[in-house]
Amino acid sequence: MALPSSGAISLSAIASEFGDSTPNSISEFYRGGSLVPNSSTNSNVPTSGQISFNQFYGAADQLWSTIVTVGVLTISAPFGGGTIAQMFGFYDNSVGSNQSLGGMGSASDATVDFYSGAALGGIFTYVANDGASTTHLDFNVEGTISNSGFTSMSVAGTTFNRTDATHSQGNGLTVWRWSSIGSNPMGTSAGATKQVIFV
Repeated sequence: MALPSSGAISLSAIASEFGDSTPNSISEFYRGGSLVPNSSTNSNVPTSGQISFNQFYGAADQLWSTIVTVGVLTISAPFGGGTIAQMFGFYDNSVGSNQSLGGMGSASDATVDFYSGAALGGIFTYVANDGASTTHLDFNVEGTISNSGFTSMSVAGTTFNRTDATHSQGNGLTVWRWSSIGSNPMGTSAGATKQVIFV
């Protein structure tokens, strides 16, 4: 949870947000150091030099966040064979080279800060027609990226650890996939908004 955007901020509140144990010193909290992520959320926190409490307004212990406006994409079998699956969330079919599906939804920030501003290809759930047993969650980023860079992704308050996902690369994308997730954190309502936070 982010620090307040106005009013008083204490050293203990800053330490609590960034997980520092006592004793605390303001000089421990430079952006890009061991405690404060070097992210756009924390852009007002300096990397060196003078540092003051008011530079922590809105700062948070997170790498990157975006708000997904949920879109719905129905995947149909050829020749009128019915629905195969539905996707819910954000998917940009112009990112990467696999453009066989249409795009859906939107993201408030589609450049992934912790991967040097790489384009976000999608954050979505895939629900097969046979039910929730085949529900999976994907996080797609343009480029060839190693399986590192974040610890977990939270979608609407549900946390998914990177180490629980499969990691693959192809068609100009890197994909993290959480399989058999059960419930759908994106929901099924087009136009709903879901906060996605990476730490």
